[in-house]
Amino acid sequence: MKTLAKSISAFVLGVGIGSLIECLFTLVYGQFIVGTPAFIAAHPSPVFVRLVQTLLYGGFGLISFWGGRIFPKDGNRSLFKATSIHFLLIFSYFVAIGFYLRWFPNTPSIFISLGLFILIYLVIWTLIYRTEKRKIDEMNRALEKNQRCREDQ
Repeated sequence: MKTLAKSISAFVLGVGIGSLIECLFTLVYGQFIVGTPAFIAAHPSPVFVRLVQTLLYGGFGLISFWGGRIFPKDGNRSLFKATSIHFLLIFSYFVAIGFYLRWFPNTPSIFISLGLFILIYLVIWTLIYRTEKRKIDEMNRALEKNQRCREDQ
C-alpha cells in the first residue's frame, strides 16, 4: 500500500511539473499553450490532447520513482551505475514522448531540448545528492556523539 501511495504521489508530481513547464511556455510565448500545433492538429479534440499530455507528464513521475528504486540502499551498488541507468530511463522516456507529442519540429530543437533536459537532470540530481549527503552527515555526527557518550560512561 505504501508503494501505491508513493506511486500516486510521483504521478501527481510529474503532472505538476509538466503543467508548470506548460505555464512557463505560455508566459514566454504570450499565448495559451496546450500542446504543440502539430500534435493538436493530429487529434480531433484539445481535450484529448490535454488528457494525453497529462498522463504522459505523470509518466515522468512514475518512471523517476520506479527508476529511483535502483539507487543503492545498502552501499553494495555503484552510485554512478545507478545514476546512469536512472538517467537513461528518464532520458529515453523524454525522447519517446518528445517525438510522440511533436516537441521537436526541427533538428536544432532536438539538440536544444536534449541539452536543457540534461542540464535540468543534473541540477535536480545535484540538489537531491546534497540533501541526502547532508542527512547522512547529520546521522554520522549523531552516531559519533552517541559513541562518545557511551565511552564517557
